[in-house]
Amino acid sequence: MPPRFTWPNLFAEHLDCDIHENGRIITDELGRASQRNIYAAGEGAQLAPSSLMISAAEGNKAAGAVNMDITDERF
Repeated sequence: MPPRFTWPNLFAEHLDCDIHENGRIITDELGRASQRNIYAAGEGAQLAPSSLMISAAEGNKAAGAVNMDITDERF
């Protein structure tokens, strides 16, 4: 059985984001959380062992979503 990762996410709870039972912030495919103008990437959105490369890639994807949302452009 693989290890289970879980931790409280008090900051996301305070922002009233939808949170999975294991503590990660629930996001869409571009990192948007359930609350408007809140984005998550890396360990906050994908509960797994740390991976700098994956976190950087997810952050880049979320940054693209931020840009699309503030300029209202769709690719």
